[in-house]
Amino acid sequence: MPEPPRSRRCPRARWADYPRPAAIAYHTLEAIDFYTSGKIGDEFPWGHRFDVEWETKDYERLPSQQQLLTYLDEIETRITKWFNQMDISAPEETYSWTGDTKLENAIYLLRHTHQHTAELSLELHHRGYQSPKWR
Repeated sequence: MPEPPRSRRCPRARWADYPRPAAIAYHTLEAIDFYTSGKIGDEFPWGHRFDVEWETKDYERLPSQQQLLTYLDEIETRITKWFNQMDISAPEETYSWTGDTKLENAIYLLRHTHQHTAELSLELHHRGYQSPKWR
Protein backbone atom coordinates (compact mmCIF):
# COMPACT_ATOMS: atom_id res chain seq x y z
CA MET A 1 0.00 0.00 0.00
CA PRO A 2 1.33 3.48 -0.77
CA GLU A 3 2.41 5.39 2.27
CA PRO A 4 -0.33 7.72 3.52
CA PRO A 5 0.76 11.34 3.62
CA ARG A 6 3.50 11.52 6.22
CA SER A 7 3.40 15.15 7.04
CA ARG A 8 6.78 15.55 8.72
CA ARG A 9 8.06 17.32 5.60
CA CYS A 10 5.74 20.30 6.02
CA PRO A 11 7.05 22.90 8.48
CA ARG A 12 4.75 23.33 11.48
CA ALA A 13 4.30 27.02 10.77
CA ARG A 14 2.74 26.15 7.38
CA TRP A 15 0.72 23.13 8.57
CA ALA A 16 -2.71 24.79 8.65
CA ASP A 17 -2.30 26.92 5.49
CA TYR A 18 -4.87 26.67 2.74
CA PRO A 19 -5.30 24.27 1.00
CA ARG A 20 -4.32 22.85 4.30
CA PRO A 21 -1.86 19.98 4.25
CA ALA A 22 -3.34 19.10 7.63
CA ALA A 23 -6.82 18.70 6.10
CA ILE A 24 -5.58 16.54 3.23
CA ALA A 25 -3.67 14.23 5.59
CA TYR A 26 -6.57 14.12 8.05
CA HIS A 27 -9.11 13.30 5.35
CA THR A 28 -6.87 10.56 3.95
CA LEU A 29 -6.39 8.90 7.32
CA GLU A 30 -10.03 9.23 8.28
CA ALA A 31 -11.09 7.65 4.98
CA ILE A 32 -8.75 4.70 5.60
CA ASP A 33 -10.24 4.46 9.09
CA PHE A 34 -13.74 4.46 7.60
CA TYR A 35 -13.12 1.89 4.86
CA THR A 36 -11.44 -0.53 7.26
CA SER A 37 -13.94 -0.06 10.10
CA GLY A 38 -16.84 -2.05 8.66
CA LYS A 39 -19.13 0.84 9.65
CA ILE A 40 -21.34 2.84 7.32
CA GLY A 41 -23.53 5.93 7.53
CA ASP A 42 -24.15 7.19 11.05
CA GLU A 43 -22.25 4.22 12.48
CA PHE A 44 -19.01 6.00 11.58
CA PRO A 45 -19.00 9.48 13.12
CA TRP A 46 -16.89 11.56 10.72
CA GLY A 47 -14.73 14.06 12.58
CA HIS A 48 -15.03 12.27 15.91
CA ARG A 49 -11.34 11.62 16.34
CA PHE A 50 -10.44 15.29 16.74
CA ASP A 51 -13.91 16.77 17.12
CA VAL A 52 -13.58 18.61 13.81
CA GLU A 53 -14.45 17.89 10.19
CA TRP A 54 -11.50 17.89 7.78
CA GLU A 55 -13.24 20.48 5.57
CA THR A 56 -13.43 23.07 8.36
CA LYS A 57 -12.58 26.68 7.55
CA ASP A 58 -11.38 27.10 11.13
CA TYR A 59 -7.88 25.89 10.27
CA GLU A 60 -6.56 26.23 13.79
CA ARG A 61 -8.89 23.41 14.86
CA LEU A 62 -7.27 20.93 12.49
CA PRO A 63 -5.10 18.24 14.10
CA SER A 64 -1.42 18.88 14.63
CA GLN A 65 1.27 16.93 12.81
CA GLN A 66 1.95 14.88 15.92
CA GLN A 67 -1.74 14.04 16.38
CA LEU A 68 -1.97 12.84 12.79
CA LEU A 69 1.26 10.86 13.01
CA THR A 70 -0.13 9.08 16.07
CA TYR A 71 -3.36 8.42 14.15
CA LEU A 72 -1.28 7.12 11.22
CA ASP A 73 0.51 4.65 13.51
CA GLU A 74 -2.86 3.31 14.68
CA ILE A 75 -4.17 3.09 11.11
CA GLU A 76 -1.03 1.27 9.93
CA THR A 77 -1.53 -1.38 12.60
CA ARG A 78 -5.21 -1.78 11.75
CA ILE A 79 -4.76 -1.88 7.97
CA THR A 80 -2.05 -4.54 8.23
CA LYS A 81 -4.45 -6.73 10.21
CA TRP A 82 -7.27 -5.88 7.76
CA PHE A 83 -5.19 -6.93 4.73
CA ASN A 84 -3.90 -10.09 6.42
CA GLN A 85 -7.41 -11.25 7.33
CA MET A 86 -9.04 -10.30 4.03
CA ASP A 87 -10.52 -12.92 1.71
CA ILE A 88 -9.97 -11.00 -1.51
CA SER A 89 -12.61 -12.94 -3.41
CA ALA A 90 -15.32 -12.44 -0.78
CA PRO A 91 -18.23 -10.21 -1.78
CA GLU A 92 -18.08 -6.57 -0.67
CA GLU A 93 -21.34 -5.99 1.18
CA THR A 94 -20.63 -2.95 3.35
CA TYR A 95 -19.14 -0.52 0.81
CA SER A 96 -20.94 -1.66 -2.35
CA TRP A 97 -19.97 1.48 -4.31
CA THR A 98 -16.30 0.44 -4.12
CA GLY A 99 -16.77 -2.75 -6.12
CA ASP A 100 -18.15 -6.26 -5.93
CA THR A 101 -15.35 -7.94 -3.94
CA LYS A 102 -13.09 -7.22 -0.98
CA LEU A 103 -10.22 -6.92 -3.45
CA GLU A 104 -12.07 -4.18 -5.36
CA ASN A 105 -12.71 -2.41 -2.04
CA ALA A 106 -8.98 -2.57 -1.23
CA ILE A 107 -8.11 -1.19 -4.69
CA TYR A 108 -10.64 1.63 -4.22
CA LEU A 109 -9.04 2.49 -0.88
CA LEU A 110 -5.55 2.39 -2.40
CA ARG A 111 -6.62 4.69 -5.25
CA HIS A 112 -8.24 7.13 -2.82
CA THR A 113 -5.11 7.15 -0.66
CA HIS A 114 -2.93 7.61 -3.75
CA GLN A 115 -5.02 10.56 -4.96
CA HIS A 116 -4.64 12.44 -1.70
CA THR A 117 -0.98 11.50 -1.31
CA ALA A 118 -0.46 13.08 -4.74
CA GLU A 119 -2.37 16.21 -3.68
CA LEU A 120 -0.24 16.56 -0.56
CA SER A 121 2.92 15.92 -2.56
CA LEU A 122 1.97 18.62 -5.07
CA GLU A 123 1.20 21.12 -2.30
CA LEU A 124 4.54 20.48 -0.63
CA HIS A 125 6.36 20.77 -3.98
CA HIS A 126 4.63 24.10 -4.75
CA ARG A 127 5.72 25.39 -1.38
CA GLY A 128 9.32 24.36 -2.01
CA TYR A 129 9.41 21.34 0.31
CA GLN A 130 10.34 17.75 -0.42
CA SER A 131 7.44 15.42 -1.22
CA PRO A 132 6.87 12.10 0.58
CA LYS A 133 9.09 9.32 -0.74
CA TRP A 134 7.78 6.41 -2.74
CA ARG A 135 8.73 2.91 -1.65
